Amino acid sequence: MPKPRDLTGQTFGRLTVLKRVPCQAKSVVWECLCSCGNKKNVRSGDMVSGKTVSCGCRGREAAAENGKMNVGKKKDRHGHARRETSTYRIWQGMKQRCFNKKSGEYVNYGGRGIVVCDRWLSFENFLSDMGERPDGHHIDRTNNNGNYEPGNCRWVTPKTNQRNTRKSRMLEAFGEIRCLSEWAELKGIKPLTLHKRLRCGWGAEQALTVPVEKRNYEKRHDISVAV
Repeated sequence: MPKPRDLTGQTFGRLTVLKRVPCQAKSVVWECLCSCGNKKNVRSGDMVSGKTVSCGCRGREAAAENGKMNVGKKKDRHGHARRETSTYRIWQGMKQRCFNKKSGEYVNYGGRGIVVCDRWLSFENFLSDMGERPDGHHIDRTNNNGNYEPGNCRWVTPKTNQRNTRKSRMLEAFGEIRCLSEWAELKGIKPLTLHKRLRCGWGAEQALTVPVEKRNYEKRHDISVAV
């Protein structure tokens, strides 16, 4: 009998597969977490075929909607057309990065031990804590080695998100910690000049405040050197 496909971490409708559960029947059964926060055991075939896409909450919502004269797309109790909002898609992507070993981004998230906290396995809780995603913003972890959880996440612009990566060099000065490129922008110094100063043993605050003087050679070659 062929080995069943591993569905751990994958999402089907509102269900995210947590683990396989022992079952005496021939069917392969998985424990799943619904976006509403409930858990449900579901057979592989039912999920893959689309027969089962929630713990049952979707059917209850649809039944409730049938008795109303609402115009337009059905929405959940928070006013979301769930799978069509950027906030919901970001929440789904966050779980994929942390739990789906087949995700291309898993190695940098779940592979490093980063997880989504239990509270945020429910979309309702995530929305309550983070609010709607502002236009053009991404979700960002303040501590890049920390989990997706309240207190460590915020909505930021792509520029801020790019700066807050493991590859960014962080610099403490004037009682604040910022990445080197951000300090350079704030102080009007080229990042390369700041790198050179620090490499030569300058203190952080000195490297950020001493004016840059161009010599004749540097003017001809457009090179900034700290003096």
